[in-house]
Amino acid sequence: MNGWRPLIICFACRHSGCSAADLGAKDYDVRFVKVACAGRVSPQFVMHALQRGADGVLVAGCAPSECHFSSGAYQARRHLPLLQQVLGFMGLETQRFAIVWLERAETNLFRDTVQAMAERIKLLGPNAVLREELKL
Repeated sequence: MNGWRPLIICFACRHSGCSAADLGAKDYDVRFVKVACAGRVSPQFVMHALQRGADGVLVAGCAPSECHFSSGAYQARRHLPLLQQVLGFMGLETQRFAIVWLERAETNLFRDTVQAMAERIKLLGPNAVLREELKL
């Protein structure tokens, strides 16, 4: 694991997550999937990324009061945390998944979230699935 860096897939809301991410994750191996709203991120997307070898998955969405789709962030707040329980039930470490709520200019919060997640994943080690299989 010498020189290994965790690969994090970030499903980023195009209104807030992408803007904050533009400046906030240059020092990490983060691949972005732009979505219309965090409320549109299906738990299947997260599971697919982990099954294909991502070391972690982050969902970056608007703060619920700032959501451009009025209820999208609220929907995500209801169904995505349940995914952590499912991950644990399946034997995957729940620390491999995180959600962050951002405003457009919160690059520091995004960077700090990615950094904390990367540090947690480094302690866990690489995902058991071969990284070579990741084709996003």
